[in-house]
Amino acid sequence: MGQLPTGNELPGHRDVEGEKLRMGCHKIVSRQEALELILGSTHPLETIKLPLEKTLDHIAGEDICASGDIPRFDRAAMDGYAVSSKDTAGATKEHPVRLKVVGDIHPSTADLAPIETGQAARILTGGAIPPRADAVVKEEDARYSAGTIEVQAVVPPSQHVWKKGKDVRKGGLIVQRGEAVSPAVLGILAALQMRKVPVTRRPEVCILAIGNELIELHDRPTGHKIVASNMHMLSAMIKQHGGRVRAAKISKNDKDTVRQDIEEGLQCDLVITTGGSSNAHSDLTRPLMEEIGIDLRFAAVSMLPGKGTSFGLHDGKPVFGLPGTPSAVSVAFYSLVLPALLRLMGCKVDGISPIKAILEQGIKKRPGIEHLVQGLVREKDASYHVLPLVGPDVEVFSAMRRANGLIIVDPDKSRLSEGETVLVQPLNPFEASLLERPLPEKQVIQEQEAAMAPIVSIVGKSDAGKTTLLERLVSELIATGHRVGTIKHDVHGFDIDHEGKDSWRHKHAGARTVAISSPKKVAVIRDVETEETIDGLAAKYFQDVDIILTEGYKKESKPKIEVFRSQVHDKPLCQNDNHLVALVSDIPLDLGVPRFELNDIKGLEQFLEQRFLTKSSHLKT
Repeated sequence: MGQLPTGNELPGHRDVEGEKLRMGCHKIVSRQEALELILGSTHPLETIKLPLEKTLDHIAGEDICASGDIPRFDRAAMDGYAVSSKDTAGATKEHPVRLKVVGDIHPSTADLAPIETGQAARILTGGAIPPRADAVVKEEDARYSAGTIEVQAVVPPSQHVWKKGKDVRKGGLIVQRGEAVSPAVLGILAALQMRKVPVTRRPEVCILAIGNELIELHDRPTGHKIVASNMHMLSAMIKQHGGRVRAAKISKNDKDTVRQDIEEGLQCDLVITTGGSSNAHSDLTRPLMEEIGIDLRFAAVSMLPGKGTSFGLHDGKPVFGLPGTPSAVSVAFYSLVLPALLRLMGCKVDGISPIKAILEQGIKKRPGIEHLVQGLVREKDASYHVLPLVGPDVEVFSAMRRANGLIIVDPDKSRLSEGETVLVQPLNPFEASLLERPLPEKQVIQEQEAAMAPIVSIVGKSDAGKTTLLERLVSELIATGHRVGTIKHDVHGFDIDHEGKDSWRHKHAGARTVAISSPKKVAVIRDVETEETIDGLAAKYFQDVDIILTEGYKKESKPKIEVFRSQVHDKPLCQNDNHLVALVSDIPLDLGVPRFELNDIKGLEQFLEQRFLTKSSHLKT
């Protein structure tokens, strides 16, 4: 009898070459090769249409586009008064504009009379904007007296108005094929009155636990019988990830019984057997699979645990043979079966990407085969750390219960040292909460960038008119219903706090950050060690806008619009800049991009609309 492993030492492989000979022509493959064979031959099931209320977490079977606009009409975003912005021209505190209130508009108001010059209508949030009105004055910003309101400032068009199609535009993409129908997506589809949704059919799975020693939950244990716990564990795993267990049963290790159960199981979309997968004479599963006509793609995987995992196809249906030990079943499921299940469901999946983590305790093992060690992943000091759940004092079921990742130990490694950076495959890659931590800041920023408003830089040489152009462009974009943010880049530094002011005194007393807050605005003054990036600013402060215009940042790799005036400079700034998307100039120039006259603000707005705002106007979730 060989020496048992001690400490955190893992058992090595037996005579792999000898086992290859005993398996004849059946392949032993690496885990990566196994995954490629599985995903290369597993395809999404057919697309079906389900009632909207039954589609939560189903996978879209095709691209789903909006059949109409959301909202369908211009709506008030605040309680207040619907007005025509033109009627507020010249309004100031000293010389307010007075408007007569002629009606009340609720969200349920159907018949809307147009407001005339000098009139306003009281409106509640969600109410439809009446004809001729194009803005809303907040209730607290208007002084009401005897049927008349006073407006003390010019009201810009579209102020506090949800424009038609602002959240979702007709024809816009709601969810791509291969993406899940989330609660937010379901809500959008409901708003669009989509009663039937095209989704990929959920796979039906058959689970067979093979072995004469196995009993059901309700059976009385006698002798050395054990409950078929793998069958229940696999059933839960399948259900947790969206599959449907059509059959889960114990199959006695008898040739006729196993054959019949596998043949019946092939009526499902996926068959998983557990137990009876070794090379022993008493295990019948693999030979019977071949007799039934299952095309065996591999007979074993060079990994521990889970080495005895096999995979084949029958009329395009995937069939897995898993080992019988619970830890091997768990590892094989998360490493190989789960990607196949997700592919059948229609998910876009090419495997489960590992994360990097710092090893909290060393691991020893004999080289020659890949080991997947159960581990507990946690966050410490803004990075992942992983504790290996292995050793003589660690119980199998306790490790399985606590583990949320698999530490990957390469075949050529004999030792992993404490403090070493290792690769860990998450057991559930879709739930960051299982890693007991928020997502890393870098990943948060990446996800925010994916949904971030487009950033366009207005650049040009000094005195070219950048500020004037940006000022007019902002007004035009707002008039067409867009929310705009701006960033001014000052390479020389700036000071907006004045000596002697309370905030100045706070800062000079040593405060690292000072905030100034009022009912209508907030400002933050903060020292930084390095300049904030555009993307960093956008991610932190511009989540509620449709487009971000910057003045400056000529060296950044962002889309640029150059302002050029021949009366001031001899040649443009961005003659050889691949990020230049448009030129605004007073003379004809060909820089290979669209050119606009200095006064063609409407044309420039339409260019931005078509180039950058069509995709970003969908509802942000």
